Amino acid sequence: MQMADAEEVRLYKPGDEAGITRLFRDVFGREMSLREWQWKYRDSYPPKVYSSVALDSQGAVVGHYGGVCLPLVYSGRPERGLAICDVMIHPKYRGIKTLKK
Repeated sequence: MQMADAEEVRLYKPGDEAGITRLFRDVFGREMSLREWQWKYRDSYPPKVYSSVALDSQGAVVGHYGGVCLPLVYSGRPERGLAICDVMIHPKYRGIKTLKK
């Protein structure tokens, strides 16, 4: 199979969730419902989506790097930390490429 290049890598924008959940199904073999995605990413506290996506030339999501903000305690003080989850790349876009200098 010929490996493809992603055309754009950017921060999440509203509307990307359809492509993210489709990619999740293609990569992990199970459905992630829109409600599950909302609970995991959008409805976390603080309410902000900490994700980046890679898009192909047609604008389809072919990569995702997601983070979820979680409460923690550091040196006895409440803080927030970021847990990385649902990191995925469509099989067609996997592999190591050499960047041109």
